[in-house]
Amino acid sequence: MRVDPDLLRPLAALALPVRVATMVFGNGIMRGGGVPAHVMRVDSVTVFGVSVPVAALLGHAAGLGFFGVMAGRVVEEMARLWLLTRRWRGGGWARLRPLRQGGGGE
Repeated sequence: MRVDPDLLRPLAALALPVRVATMVFGNGIMRGGGVPAHVMRVDSVTVFGVSVPVAALLGHAAGLGFFGVMAGRVVEEMARLWLLTRRWRGGGWARLRPLRQGGGGE
């Protein structure tokens, strides 16, 4: 089955800003702010709890094929951004601790 690129362009236009915001919150602010375990939990939950089921539902059950799978990825990114934004707005992630002097592999 060939996917028409014109079908995927609006989906990409929706997904890219969400992906960039997710990278800023997850890979930048949250990990740098000292809560990498939370980011890993959010990644795991959204991949296995959102992306896989939604992609299977849209791609296979709804018969949308590749477009449905990609739509599932967009839904995953939106869920990830929502979860990371909730934690960021809570402010509890910002527990910066000073580095210990002379510690770790130096």
